[in-house]
Amino acid sequence: MSGIGLVLGGGGAKGAYQIGAWKALCEFGYNNYIDVYSGSSIGAINNFLIQTMDWKDATNIWLNYNLSKVFFADGTDLDSLVKAIRMTLFGKKAQFDSLFTRDGFVNLFNTIGLENLEGTALDTYVTVANVTEIPDEERVLKTAMDWYKGRKSGFTQYIHIKKPEADFIKDILLATSAIPIVYPPEKIGDQYYVDGAINDVLPVYPLNKRGINSIIAISCDRINYQALKRKYPYADILLIQPSRYLGNLFNGTLNFDNRKLRETYYLGYSDAKKAIRGIDIVLSSGYQRDEVLSAQHSM
Repeated sequence: MSGIGLVLGGGGAKGAYQIGAWKALCEFGYNNYIDVYSGSSIGAINNFLIQTMDWKDATNIWLNYNLSKVFFADGTDLDSLVKAIRMTLFGKKAQFDSLFTRDGFVNLFNTIGLENLEGTALDTYVTVANVTEIPDEERVLKTAMDWYKGRKSGFTQYIHIKKPEADFIKDILLATSAIPIVYPPEKIGDQYYVDGAINDVLPVYPLNKRGINSIIAISCDRINYQALKRKYPYADILLIQPSRYLGNLFNGTLNFDNRKLRETYYLGYSDAKKAIRGIDIVLSSGYQRDEVLSAQHSM
């Protein structure tokens, strides 16, 4: 039988919510039953974070690591960031090279220690938007406007990672987190990719296609659970989502203020505990990894 799948959605700084929720899942023992992972953007990064370390170390990175340096160049503040993005959206030229850097991502991945996965079998999907077919001269602006207007860009790919090849994992995590406007498309080989969340913010699809019918999904934004169930009628989905609004692009997704991160983290912890207590699950003492744990979610 298939195992239990964990789906983590996109959301930038709102990803602190997922790690708070993960703490609750660990306290209830759910971490022992998850075999397959799927994520977009920060959700994909968090999926590897929780596979390489325990929840305490993952929490330490989110609450004590200077994550603003991961996303922004030294000296960049949120106000200058907002101004540059708004200039671009209104058709004016803005210089982003001095605001954003990918070096911080590489340092973060080194901190995570992806090399520690060597020798282990992985079963993780990373969502990316493949924008290779968009002409070079149009790629940056078109993906940015598609993202801004809520349109899909290019086509969606669910990269299935089964081997712990650290360099490839780093490349694909850079690709899935390449937010349009904020970062240019990421090139891997002869293909160009941008943030997977612009096409599928909560990637249940690859797990459902695999026949994984017991799924825990953690969203960084409120979504319609009934619509999710209509899309995946045969899946038992435990949906954990924010009980209050976590903010927009500027005061949520790109806001790595430590106080904000802590509030988001503890909200995730609280919401997850409530969601878990609200479902009727009995774990048999004879549970085996190939059994299905059916997580019933009621709204």
